[in-house]
Amino acid sequence: MLRAPSPGRPKPVVTYEASFHYRGWETTPEAYNTVARLTLPRGVTVESVSPSQCGVRGRVVRCAFGTVPTDEIKTVKVRTRVVRAKVGDHLGATLVAWADNVDRNPGGGYSENMGPNVVDNTADLEVDLTSSRESVAPGAEMSYGVRAINNGPLTNAPAAFIIKPGPQLVNPSVSGTSAESCTRTSEGFRCPFVQHFQVNMSGTVSEDAAGSTLSTSFTAEFTGEDPPSDPNPANNTVTETTEVEHRADLGLAMSVTPDSVPASDLPNEPVLTYRAVVTNAGPGKARRTRLNVHRLNRDYGIESVSVPDGCTYDRTVECDAGDLPVGGSREFTFQAKATPKISGEVLEAWAEVTAANDEFDRPNDNQKTVYVKVPGNHADLGVQLGAEPNPILAGKPVTLVAKAVNHGPLPKADSRVRIRTSVPLGDARIEVEGGTCRIITTPSDLFECTIPQLSGEAKDVKLTGVTALQSGERLTVNADIDAAENTPVDNNYANDRAMLNIPVAASPARAGRK
Repeated sequence: MLRAPSPGRPKPVVTYEASFHYRGWETTPEAYNTVARLTLPRGVTVESVSPSQCGVRGRVVRCAFGTVPTDEIKTVKVRTRVVRAKVGDHLGATLVAWADNVDRNPGGGYSENMGPNVVDNTADLEVDLTSSRESVAPGAEMSYGVRAINNGPLTNAPAAFIIKPGPQLVNPSVSGTSAESCTRTSEGFRCPFVQHFQVNMSGTVSEDAAGSTLSTSFTAEFTGEDPPSDPNPANNTVTETTEVEHRADLGLAMSVTPDSVPASDLPNEPVLTYRAVVTNAGPGKARRTRLNVHRLNRDYGIESVSVPDGCTYDRTVECDAGDLPVGGSREFTFQAKATPKISGEVLEAWAEVTAANDEFDRPNDNQKTVYVKVPGNHADLGVQLGAEPNPILAGKPVTLVAKAVNHGPLPKADSRVRIRTSVPLGDARIEVEGGTCRIITTPSDLFECTIPQLSGEAKDVKLTGVTALQSGERLTVNADIDAAENTPVDNNYANDRAMLNIPVAASPARAGRK
């Protein structure tokens, strides 16, 4: 990239460097009277040329290298000043080399249209903080991850990244690959870069800095004799503030009443009462303390969650405990309804309390899990397959019957039956009493029925259709049953699947034909 020249600014410099070599053969080990010609683009003037065998005439640099041995590299270097160019131009130069005893441009003797594109003399420098903390203890290490990028359009403009650590940081240092360019200054660090820069900076917070605010700034700026203008200077600097304060040792106690609900009671949607107590053992005041309780939503069979003042609910209970003094506590009580959608014999809720300055290095007593037992919340679902007629008559309808039943111990459970056929069924119809059915695939070879509150009284899923199979072929049918959505688990998989392999016979209308 190259900025476009403009009045009042120094004319940009472009240096072209092009090389060629003579590959050579055993019969021709040297190229004689070798000449290279570099044709420059319009809008540039030549300031210097090397080596001495080269001369300039207009936009053409001609170099007479004489005899060139095999594999010897010859380089032409031309410094130019751009006097006329507009945005969108490509300042390409072309090198051609030849010799008296060698065809023009044998391998490595040609380089075409090499040079920069002309862009506006603008570039957007952006600084991003990749890691930090909003709270740090006196005497602890504080670290930052930060990066800068030149978003262009002039992406090759030289720039510097300037780091000014807060005075509370003792012996700050930088690390990472980009840190090799950094030098220490009276204010912090200065790091030259082009286009992209990324570094980590860390230091120890002074022991006597408690109660202060640590402020560290990161700035990217262009350097050089003609820096581009930045259309968005607001993103050149990031200043990160961190509170220096003693940590808060948070604790959480949590319970649920009742802690056991028989599965047979779930249709009545019994109310569960949760109680959570948040505490702070110090040594610092806990700032912006929050309690989050997870897994209390319909995905886990929970409905109608009601929360107290200071809490909100949207699939997760979130409570604002505010600032907790040392020795302080805050209690929250909320309720929810258990439903038949609970999966298995245990309902679990997981809670966590956090603060801006919580003590993450201490024993993890700020998380709790409470359980509600749901004894009997499993159902042994089974399915059997039959067909009428069997064998199937070619070209005639067949009715497949999947008999679904719930063997308990839970007396009723929402269930789902799926039937798959080895070939599609024409004019397919599927139904079950008291349930809903659908054809899942087109062509029709996968079917599904949902049966609410399946009991010990079997339900027949009936699938009718016509196959294109001929006499002597076979129709394979697979059926399976499971609990719909979250309903009870089935610990007996042996009777969850059934298969039929049904022969196809000639229909009476075709029998006896020769």
